[in-house]
Amino acid sequence: MNDHDFTKYYYDQDKFNLHYLMLWGGTWAEYGGQTAFNDWNMFYSYVMGHNMADSATWAYVEERLDPASITDYMLINSFVVCSDWLNWNVGWWRGLNPEGGHRRWGYILWDEDATFGHYYNYTGIPAQTPYVTPCFHEALSGGSDPEGHIQLLNKLRTNPDFEQYYVTRYADLLNTTLNLNYLLPLFDSLAGVIEPEMNRHVLRWGGNVDQWTGNVQRIRDFMTRRYNFVKEAIMECYNLTGPYNLQVDVSPPGKGMVKLNSLDLKDFPWSGTYYGGLIQNFRPLSRTSTINSTIGK
Repeated sequence: MNDHDFTKYYYDQDKFNLHYLMLWGGTWAEYGGQTAFNDWNMFYSYVMGHNMADSATWAYVEERLDPASITDYMLINSFVVCSDWLNWNVGWWRGLNPEGGHRRWGYILWDEDATFGHYYNYTGIPAQTPYVTPCFHEALSGGSDPEGHIQLLNKLRTNPDFEQYYVTRYADLLNTTLNLNYLLPLFDSLAGVIEPEMNRHVLRWGGNVDQWTGNVQRIRDFMTRRYNFVKEAIMECYNLTGPYNLQVDVSPPGKGMVKLNSLDLKDFPWSGTYYGGLIQNFRPLSRTSTINSTIGK
């Protein structure tokens, strides 16, 4: 994704229309040269020097940075307990072609092998276990975050609307792509693709299939423990209560869609797990339907 062929194909942003910065040991401009650095540094200085709770200031920031991108980047790395990021393997970019996509600064996931308790702790996170607090990343600084992406995140969080989005987005992800009902079948499907190749792999590179099977199970167990821990520990991070069961339905049945925080709900009744101490934002995505929701233990 850090190749201009990728950005051209998906976003119509070719190598002449990219500001693309990367960090691995040092920071460089993959595309855009010094102009890319100047662009980012000017934006970064603006955020750090202004009041994010001011509506006009926030509008300026939101035109230049995708809040959803930095949110997902941080929360996904938090969930998988990434221990090789921020001081390594960071990429952030935007396109310059006004007719193309991705014209705001956003982040990429790059080199996520040091996750789920695997590999070394290059970043210096508190622990590489399933039980490290889900907000561990919010305290990283200095040598663990030389470009100050966490400081940027925490400054953005002084905007109440963004803080609301940031925390509810974690809950939204725990109900969808980070939920075990989605995550484990996806993981098993990937292991299923690799498994038929393992005998030939062992013949070529050594080891044994039983060792591989055990490692697969170890990651699977880590995912299960991580999810079960995070859905409870998130309450301490953000002063929440619960968790509570939430059910959403529409009337008349089978009609319309519902926007719940960052999610577009299409199949009903829909059930999830959410928290007290947060506003859950609902709105119908159809004029012909009304929303029915219940929340309780």
